Amino acid sequence: MIRRIINRLRSLITVVESDGYRVLRPCGDDWDSGSFQLRRSPASIFLPSGMFAETMRDLRTFLASQQWYAERGVPWRRCLLFEGQPGTGKTSMAMVLASGLGFDLAILLLTDPKLTDDRLYSLVQAVPDDTILLLEDIDSAWKPKVEGDKRSQITMPSLLNVMDGVNSRQGLITIATTNHPEAIDQAILRPGRVDRRIKFGYATRDMARQMFLWFFRDYPMLGSNEIEVIESRKARLNTLADQFSALIPDDDCRISPARIQEHLLRYRDDPDLCLDQAVVSGFVFESRPVEPANTDTVPMAVAPQSMPPAANSKSIDDLRAAILHSRKLR
Repeated sequence: MIRRIINRLRSLITVVESDGYRVLRPCGDDWDSGSFQLRRSPASIFLPSGMFAETMRDLRTFLASQQWYAERGVPWRRCLLFEGQPGTGKTSMAMVLASGLGFDLAILLLTDPKLTDDRLYSLVQAVPDDTILLLEDIDSAWKPKVEGDKRSQITMPSLLNVMDGVNSRQGLITIATTNHPEAIDQAILRPGRVDRRIKFGYATRDMARQMFLWFFRDYPMLGSNEIEVIESRKARLNTLADQFSALIPDDDCRISPARIQEHLLRYRDDPDLCLDQAVVSGFVFESRPVEPANTDTVPMAVAPQSMPPAANSKSIDDLRAAILHSRKLR
């Protein structure tokens, strides 16, 4: 108890001094004092239009409705499930939501081999106020064990109990993530335990364009304060962004936002070189192994595993050739 009070006092002092939020990790049956991260802007994540705003509105409504829940005898808690392939923005979304609410983020891995039923209960009850609980990879806790592979010791009834049973925490926002929603027991997914399921898909052309403009947003102003130069560079940057996003196939795209970000980070100092290397390397067609989906479950908002159709591939090949030709003429 004393350690918990000390940790809370530390956090309050640090929050005043830093425009950030804490990322908490389990420490025994409690949480550590947290590592601080700068608050993330919603503009730094790239999702389908309205997805972030709708989710933020949902959580703000929940937090302002304690009396409404009490008057109607409804447990005051909220659980969201973020589902999608790795690199599609699930954890980033949780971080930006915490930033937007002015909350901290407590991350619990259900695969922790030291996690027991009693420890799970203690950790959920010890989550500080104004903190979102993030349950990473909720589908992985009960996967069949392989030789040498240790899993957590928690049981299904224990998890269900802390989600919406007598041991559940009132006023708590929980976000669970999964790469494989088809592997989650239906008892976890039933309404009342999971209030909303939010699907994260692969990158679209619009997302790729937004990312390009975000990473190079300072480019028009570099080394010049002349309006004509800045406007000319803005126009050029928009053209480069259009050409970059056109490399993303309209259909059958299996490129994660994280893959695009990796490329943008590598060539962050030169938008022209960034586009050139994307064209030359053909990075958009790199194949990544993906496990087949279970057709008995609600389909995720992702594309099939096949490569882009021939017509689409040909149009992108033509685009590459045109971009390379324009570079030679510069």
